[in-house]
Amino acid sequence: MNYNIEYLLRYVSNDTYKKILKNKSNYILSLVEDNYIDTDLNIKYLIKYGVKNIDKIVYDSLEDLTISHNEYVKKIKDYEKKYSKEEVIMLLDNV
Repeated sequence: MNYNIEYLLRYVSNDTYKKILKNKSNYILSLVEDNYIDTDLNIKYLIKYGVKNIDKIVYDSLEDLTISHNEYVKKIKDYEKKYSKEEVIMLLDNV
């Protein structure tokens, strides 16, 4: 099945993109396609937040990135109540 998720190539390498298409379920790929605005905003937020290994995070947490942008930001803010920003970034990197 073809999915219209090429926008991910703005953020991840070609290798990670191909790995996503090959290894992720049709359900997750359809979520990424259907929720492209929120997914795009969530990835941009992570980049602005200071996350360095975006390929790994997008691949490992792709389904989490499809939730509404407001919910995703709230989730990060909830982490910040317990941890420092650096610890949150480490937590995201090690998902």
